[in-house]
Amino acid sequence: MEEINNLISNKLWNQALDLLKEKLEANLDIPEKIKILNTMGFVNYQLGQYETALEICQSVLELDPKHAYGHKAMGTILAKIGKTTEGIKHLLTSIKLAPSFFDAYHDLALILIKNKRHAEAKKWAQRAYQLDPIRGEKLVKNFY
Repeated sequence: MEEINNLISNKLWNQALDLLKEKLEANLDIPEKIKILNTMGFVNYQLGQYETALEICQSVLELDPKHAYGHKAMGTILAKIGKTTEGIKHLLTSIKLAPSFFDAYHDLALILIKNKRHAEAKKWAQRAYQLDPIRGEKLVKNFY
């Protein structure tokens, strides 16, 4: 995974995707398969291939319906393609499954801000800030 992470860090998305596809062909246990699929979903998202990323998230959730990152990713992608209500439901599921998962709060707040739902967004932004003041600071500045 180190080589793949380096490619991702350098935004070499297609090369990372090729290596991920190779890894996925190996005989993997479910946690390792989920890890590879999550990374593939992220890379596809970065490439703007939202439908493919969505299909990958669905695969993750079929393997583990209670996978918080899978729900977070699904929610973010759905919101990106205009299915905001459905996306918010997945983000709330992610938060319920992993109450200390910063990214779910952060993404939910951003989606609500983008949809001009500032009062709702503020509570999620504040919770994100409580979980990680460094990463959450920029988010809460939207409200002060």
